[in-house]
Amino acid sequence: MITKGTVLPVLSVRVHPWETDSVTPTVQQFDSYSELEKFVRDSADPKVLPGVTLFLHFPWLGNIGHTLFDGLYPAYVALIRFPPRHLQPFRLLASIGECSTCRDEDIFNRFSGLGIMKHYVLNDMSNGSWFVFDEFVMGSGMMCQRCTQSNLQLPGGVELDGSRLFRDRMYLQYGVIPPVRRYNYSTEGRNRHDILVAYVIDNKRYTESDREEINAAMKEINNYTIEHQNR
Repeated sequence: MITKGTVLPVLSVRVHPWETDSVTPTVQQFDSYSELEKFVRDSADPKVLPGVTLFLHFPWLGNIGHTLFDGLYPAYVALIRFPPRHLQPFRLLASIGECSTCRDEDIFNRFSGLGIMKHYVLNDMSNGSWFVFDEFVMGSGMMCQRCTQSNLQLPGGVELDGSRLFRDRMYLQYGVIPPVRRYNYSTEGRNRHDILVAYVIDNKRYTESDREEINAAMKEINNYTIEHQNR
């Protein structure tokens, strides 16, 4: 809501990478500030949603890898751009479907700190009612894991420190102490004689040739570890 003569910047935003369409908020214009104030006070009477609300759109509930790094991570990276909000509890306005057997919503609730509000629920509640967000962050752009970069890293993982911040928040929200930050190399602060355990996650898209190469690499690494662990 604005008054006549107010000039706004371009408000169009790409809210997620799955479609190229952008969202542009509807603007309601008033002749004067007093008219705007009267409308808000007497007609709209909005309900205020305090704190920070972060918008999340994600179509693939039930796949934890996609949920974390194609849904939650890019939304969180959008919030990282407005420090220190990414370190504080926030609410998720989630445009997601229903999945009675999924744990995704539990993760969203725990990670955010203030829980989730489903997009379609807010739409139903908005019939005849107005809501005002204290702060609203929307637009994860092309920051998802599927948005492949030339260096094969997560978008925002280095330049925004997104990978570490996302990991540390997830650990803390589940009551786990995050690992000590390493600045120069992966073994920094770690006993060099400790064995570093790695996991390879299977994928339905692996071919037999892929699996043979992965198994061969695992065997080579394990043999090297056994040979050198007591030296």
